[in-house]
Amino acid sequence: MASVAVYPVGQGFRDEDRWNGPEEWAAEERVSAWRQEQIRPSQCHVRAFPNEDILFWNKPEIDNGRVVRQHDPHAVTACWKGVSAAAAVVLIAVGLLLPKAHGLISGMQVDHLCKRQSELIERRRQLTLQETQLTTPAQIEEMAREFGFQPPTPETMARLDAGSLAPSVERNASNRNGGSAGH
Repeated sequence: MASVAVYPVGQGFRDEDRWNGPEEWAAEERVSAWRQEQIRPSQCHVRAFPNEDILFWNKPEIDNGRVVRQHDPHAVTACWKGVSAAAAVVLIAVGLLLPKAHGLISGMQVDHLCKRQSELIERRRQLTLQETQLTTPAQIEEMAREFGFQPPTPETMARLDAGSLAPSVERNASNRNGGSAGH
């Protein structure tokens, strides 16, 4: 069992009884052993508290407000190396992801164009159907009556002279009559 320092009745704890550092450890132990031999337990107060002999010193507060870090010439180089390495990683990542993104965008465009083509094919089919319905002879006659057109009468017809016609018109007129004009 460890020895516990006890103080006699009537004597207070004095500053010289404190342990003041490692160099006084041996002297303190000798004094403690001497006191235990000299003092009887009936003369003592309460036993000492555990770890009463341990003292903690507080360091004085140090003000580092005026301290300035020394300039490191290699810090700028290290910083630029880090920035360039990060840029290289970003460029590699973009280079690896760019073909996939381009393929995805191209696929979306192809899909949009396919939908547009099917819409245009359907629209063309509808327009062709509408054209065939509107170009029937019965429909043309009905539209002519609706707009006030009448069949031509002999008075409303104009005859073109052969001399005033262009050569292509003369050929067409002669082909209709069954002969060739100048051939």
